[in-house]
Amino acid sequence: MVTPEVALQAMPAKDDAHVDQITMSSSELFPASVPLSQQEAVKRASGNVTRKPREHKKADETSSKCDTKEVHSRINARRGYALEERVDLIRENQAIKTWCHLHALEELDPVLDYLQQRDPYWSKPENKYRIGGITLLKETPRVLATLEKRKQQPQALLYGLAPTLTPDQLRAIPY
Repeated sequence: MVTPEVALQAMPAKDDAHVDQITMSSSELFPASVPLSQQEAVKRASGNVTRKPREHKKADETSSKCDTKEVHSRINARRGYALEERVDLIRENQAIKTWCHLHALEELDPVLDYLQQRDPYWSKPENKYRIGGITLLKETPRVLATLEKRKQQPQALLYGLAPTLTPDQLRAIPY
């Protein structure tokens, strides 16, 4: 076995700092290789080492804005079936967990309603029942921005009725 002293002596000295390193002892060069006291060595060999208990990181309950199980059950109810493949379940659960950290439960129903009824792609019959957690996570920011924009515009302007209505009639239209 090659000790650190032998390895350093075999190396050619290039400058004064390198020469100083060669003359240092192995305990100075490699503090981790300092030999254990005999008592510590016996403890480690017998397995009687007292260790500090490992603290597991717990999910902070306050950081999540909604219950992931509730979101998962609502998505399954709207979709009409639960996923069966383990890989798909894991991906969807991770997406729902991320979605719950970013959004409140009150935002779920308007987003799903918009996607299933008004969105040009997701409202098609062949796509409507494929909406899951990953789709929800990807589409929510766009849908919320669209819903916010629609909320700011009066409905009369959307349907082209603004020229025929007075301002009082426009204010009377419920959103």
